[in-house]
Amino acid sequence: MQSQSNPTTDPGYSAAEPRTREIQAGDLTAGMILRFSDGESLTVSRVCRDEDGTVLVTMDGIAGEAPYNVEETVTVVGWNEPDYWLSLAADLRRVADRVASLAGTPAPEVHASLSLRVGSVVEAGHEERRPVVDAIAAALGGTAADVQPSPTWWARQVTAKVGGLGVIVWTLLPAPEAPETVALRAEVAELRAQHASAADVLAAAADVMDLRGKCEGVYTDERGRVCAVGALRLVVTGRATPPTSWDLSREGAYRAAARALRRWLDAPGAVPAICVWSDSHSQQEVVAGLRAAAEHARTVTA
Repeated sequence: MQSQSNPTTDPGYSAAEPRTREIQAGDLTAGMILRFSDGESLTVSRVCRDEDGTVLVTMDGIAGEAPYNVEETVTVVGWNEPDYWLSLAADLRRVADRVASLAGTPAPEVHASLSLRVGSVVEAGHEERRPVVDAIAAALGGTAADVQPSPTWWARQVTAKVGGLGVIVWTLLPAPEAPETVALRAEVAELRAQHASAADVLAAAADVMDLRGKCEGVYTDERGRVCAVGALRLVVTGRATPPTSWDLSREGAYRAAARALRRWLDAPGAVPAICVWSDSHSQQEVVAGLRAAAEHARTVTA
């Protein structure tokens, strides 16, 4: 199979300039499209050199390799990005052919293995590399898993056997969080949720007192007025007086709001501290205090 000659030419080839060019076979790379004297065009899938320097070219749709002299002229009419996996498969077939040439050679304690590393040895980008490892695992009939090959690093990895060939595929992963860190993160999230809920309860309690009015010495009176504690309970349970039994989620919301209000008052004591504050201030002052405590509770989660 001889390539077509063309008197034009500028050595080398650029994908950005897809016009027909003539180059030497020694400059061929995978992806170049060659045109031959019979008008047929074929894409180069692999290029390598034999021991004597002959350029061996593998082309899509053609079995075997076409030999070229390094300085032989070939005509290039375009370029396609080669598929990595097809190129790798071609390389592995060449390895297989060379291994086959060892037939009859003694092989004491030969353990064949193939290792594929996906990506660089850095953790960044592992989200994109993980699916590639999983796809290779599926192609090999295996299942990838997150493992710790050494005390200092983790990997997404699969090991498989293809006949007598062991195959390992892996990519580097960041170390998972320690159980203590996971638990602490969950606790912080719960506390943040409680603060957000507390802020909502405090703001609603301010609206209730602003609408109904403030009473003193009791949680609520015959006119429907409420103290600060009564307003909190009314928002959470629907009644200002202490309930005979607590729903656990409602009790948690009430206690979180009461804690947030005591924190804003700088009064670490129990509910009586809130009652004293409520009774000793005007309605406008208590309403304003409840709203300020709500804003303070929100800043805790910011």
